[in-house]
Amino acid sequence: MKILDKLIHAKEFANVTNQYSEKWQYSEIARNNLELYFRKMKELNPSLALVGIAPGYNGCRLTGIPFTSEYIVKDEINNTGLFGINNGYLKRENIRPQKEPTATIVWEFLKENQKYPLLWNAFPFHPYKPGNKDSNRNPNKDELEFGLEILNMVIEEFHINKIFAVGEIPYRTLVSYGLMKCNNICYLRHPTNGGKEEFCRGLKTYMAARNT
Repeated sequence: MKILDKLIHAKEFANVTNQYSEKWQYSEIARNNLELYFRKMKELNPSLALVGIAPGYNGCRLTGIPFTSEYIVKDEINNTGLFGINNGYLKRENIRPQKEPTATIVWEFLKENQKYPLLWNAFPFHPYKPGNKDSNRNPNKDELEFGLEILNMVIEEFHINKIFAVGEIPYRTLVSYGLMKCNNICYLRHPTNGGKEEFCRGLKTYMAARNT
């Protein structure tokens, strides 16, 4: 897929882990999982996307799939063929699967409601604080400009017509920079730091009004 190839061969950014590049020790896992995820999304054909700010070091950096953790991708979701070691998804061997707070809350809701929007980030790689690769930071202007180029490709590839930006930073970013392929952008409360109920309520209200 053109998107994955673009990610693999992307330019390098300082203090950023490109989890799809061969320079990353778990890149094979990330590439495999993202390719399988994209195939499944083609089958599910969602019209809605949830867009966060960037991968976390305990989440997408290890799995290759936004808003997931190793703990989530190891098991199939509701007999859909989405995720699961038996369906070809990979995780690190002989290491306890990592959890990630945001991913856990998001998938608790999605599994319960059996809804599967496309999941992506404003910046597709993991940005970290200088000197500490096991940390998270917000992406800078140059990183976001690259990320929004990729996001436009994702929106076009999957025919997304509505985006929920998860958190204030992604929302301000998408609105400020603008998206050529989708101008239907809504704000959704970030689920961590006391935002779980508001996040779930907002997403459930939309999904109750529209089959996504």
